[in-house]
Formats: sequence, C-alpha cells, structure tokens
Amino acid sequence: MILKVKIGSASADSGEKSHGFVEVSRSPAGFPVGFPVNIVNGSKEGPTLVAGSAIKGNHLIGGMAIARLFKSLDPGRLRGAFIGVPFVNTWAFEAEDRVPTLLDHRSMAGLWPGRQAGTISERIAYAYLNEVVRRSDSCFMDFYDQERGWQPTDAGLLSPPKPEGWFTSEQYDKYLEWLKVFGVRHVWRTKGFHTVIDESMHQKGVVEICIMLGGLADFRRKEQFVKQAMRGITNVMKRLGMVEGEIEKPGYKTRILDTQEVSNRLGGIWYTDKEFDQEVKEGEVVATISDPYTAEVLEEIRSPITGIITSMWCNPVVKPAERVLGVGKLVETI
Repeated sequence: MILKVKIGSASADSGEKSHGFVEVSRSPAGFPVGFPVNIVNGSKEGPTLVAGSAIKGNHLIGGMAIARLFKSLDPGRLRGAFIGVPFVNTWAFEAEDRVPTLLDHRSMAGLWPGRQAGTISERIAYAYLNEVVRRSDSCFMDFYDQERGWQPTDAGLLSPPKPEGWFTSEQYDKYLEWLKVFGVRHVWRTKGFHTVIDESMHQKGVVEICIMLGGLADFRRKEQFVKQAMRGITNVMKRLGMVEGEIEKPGYKTRILDTQEVSNRLGGIWYTDKEFDQEVKEGEVVATISDPYTAEVLEEIRSPITGIITSMWCNPVVKPAERVLGVGKLVETI
C-alpha cells in the first residue's frame, strides 16, 4: 500500500489527487509567499516523478502542461506518484517578469541550493528543493521557456562530460538517454549549465531533465509547445512504468550541439531571414542592424562557426551588445 503523500497543504492518500500550497512566508499585506503543489498519488506502487516550472516567473509552458496533466491523470491507473509545481516563482509570475519585483528582485535560477535563513527568493528555493524536488527517486523535470522576443525553441539543456563540463561520462550518457525519451529537436551542450539537484541526488540515481520550449508572443503558437511538454512528461512516465502505452517518438532526429552565443555591437533595427535549426557557414551573414531613421545597414552579424541556428531574436528593435542569436556546432545526430 502506498503511503499518504503530504506537501504543504496538499495531501493525497493512495488513489487520490490533491492541490495545495507550500507557504514559506507572508507579504507585508498578509498574503502567502510560497508556491503551489499538485499531487497525484497512484493506487499502485511505483516511482516518484517530480516536475516543476517557472523558476523565472514569465516561463509558462511547463506550468501549463503540469496543470493540465494534474487535471487529466487518473490516480487509479497510475503507478507511483506524480508531484508537480506549475509555478515555483509565483510572485514573479504575478508580475509577468523573470524576478519577483515586489519582493527581493533576485533571479532564483542562480540561487541553488537556496538558504533557509537567506533572502525570500533563497528561502523559496530552499523549500522547493528540500520539500519537493528531493522527493523524486527517479527523475526531476525542470521546465524553462524561450521568452517573448525569441524565435520558437525546442531543446534540452545538458552539461558536456568532463573535462569541458561537470558530468561524468556515465551521467552524461544517462541524461542524454532521458532527453531522447522526452523528445527534443536539439540538445544544447552548455558548459555553464548546472542542475538544480545536487550530488547526493545524483548518487541515488535521480536524473534531472531540463527543457527549453517556446518563444514568440503568439499564444496559438505556444499551445503546440504545451502539448509537446505534456507528451514529453507522459513519455517519461511510460519509460518509468508509471502509465501504460508506447513512448511517442517525434518525427525528427535529435541534434546534439555545442552552443555559443553571438552578440551585436550596435542597437537599431534587427533583420534576419534565418530560422531555428537552419544550417549556416562560418563567416556567413546571419543578420543585420540598420539605422531606424535612414535604413542604412550599420552592422553585419556573421556566424562565428559552421553550425546550426539554436536561438534567435525576432523583435525588430534590438539594444546594443545583446545576445541576439545562438549557433551550435553539430556533435552528433541521434
């Protein structure tokens, strides 16, 4: 018999689901500060899968997928437990911003493992990690968005193996396999990428799947990414034996890329005819910056390598010295 799962005010016995809230503090006006939590406790024994989204408050895709899965999952047909936090950074979500502007203005993305006696964002990070994430005994899924102003993106984030990154070869292969199960078009090998979970969870065999989906302001385009996130979480559940069915594979192969960022020097009107996943040559002009008053081309932006476009700014106006696109060197296609 599966024991009751209780987190904050959410509590679910075997075969039940529950929605609640983990209160970390209170605002000056007395409103709770913390994060929501959804629990689906299956009627049969199995693994515990944790999924969270919106560490940055304007990253919405994963949260919408987690909420819909909570609504649709039948605990009577589930093995193990699904724990979802649709929006970790709720006050940043309220502000439609990356950071909680009404609290401490700090980005939670760089605060792990948090501090129990730190700033309010550090305390929320600490509570999220210790009260939710550490409950996973199999897999933790961490969702980010490509924000408005960027072309749509479909990627998983991964540290390269040592010595370039901090994963061992075994950890790298394991993470790559789970990203393949989820189903992404790109895997971005980023040297600076670091997981939320710590070494103690790695030693227990827990894997963190970090996903970057979305882009553009058009909500109708976002819907396809919400469905992709739901399919990906369900694929992971199928692989873990939590739900029945065959893993749904995407209709494309995944490209593993060593990524680098490209910046403009001047501000002005940005133009490009390139697209996400398009191949480019080293030295090829991939975008221009023009004078907004005369249309004179002020700067040509060239690809630093032969590779594949991983991300690209799509707002017509660009500020000086911004990260305007990403290019990845192809490592492998799987």
